[in-house]
Amino acid sequence: MIKKTIYISAFIFLLITISCSKNSNNSITNPILEESKYTVKGIDSKYNAVWKFFNADETGNSSVDVIISDGGISGLIVSNKNEKADFSKDYIFSTEKEDENIYYNRYFGYIVSRGDWIGELQFPTYDDETVGYVYIKNKNTSDIIVGILDKAPGIKEGIDKEYFGTRSYNDNGVKKTVDIQENFVTYSENGKVKLKIPSKFFDLSKGDGFYGYTIMQGLLYEGIDINVYNKENSSILPNVYFQYIDYNYKLDINLRADGVPISAKYIKKDTVISSGDVQYVKE
Repeated sequence: MIKKTIYISAFIFLLITISCSKNSNNSITNPILEESKYTVKGIDSKYNAVWKFFNADETGNSSVDVIISDGGISGLIVSNKNEKADFSKDYIFSTEKEDENIYYNRYFGYIVSRGDWIGELQFPTYDDETVGYVYIKNKNTSDIIVGILDKAPGIKEGIDKEYFGTRSYNDNGVKKTVDIQENFVTYSENGKVKLKIPSKFFDLSKGDGFYGYTIMQGLLYEGIDINVYNKENSSILPNVYFQYIDYNYKLDINLRADGVPISAKYIKKDTVISSGDVQYVKE
């Protein structure tokens, strides 16, 4: 009888020990969440409007309507797909201090975090600019939403037909090709497409030593130029100068276990893929 009592007491003690162990290890099932400064949810009402979204895919020469209201954004389209994506205010974050939401020197940014989707919405802060930027990526698939938001798009004429054609340049055995057509400007290396931009993204630009097309507003494709003037302001057509600089405009975003942002910063990294003084010869 004494032995039985001892066994029962030992068993009860073991259960209590296991129970206490589970409670003391509470961080596994209920982790202590790191404090976040991203406490403001939703897009400010000053951005409420119907914006035009130009996707960075085959549809990019025409726009779709995107509505910003009630702190959320609806009508975005997954790039290279026909799937809509909406994000309510509960999944759009910013900080209370306005200056902490300024990215790339002149854009007011929001962090998007919903399930597997993570990215950014950037809005212009200058009164004379109307173009914003969208970059939202799915962490577990190749799906991505990338393009420009334009609150007041003017008539987009695209590129003049005298620029149309294929030009190339040999860079130490790498054949770099620029193909300018009515709908797209395509950049390739040894036949592999590296960049395909809707031609309507380009605007005519003139200046000393420059006459051609550039992408003037927005972060998407900033650093892309098509120039037909040399330093003496003489045309080199049918050849062109083509500049392609990748500024890596993507925020490095860290999330908490519950999906709330902890930090977001731009890691500056400029990559010159094609220098502006390189002449591409028409084939």
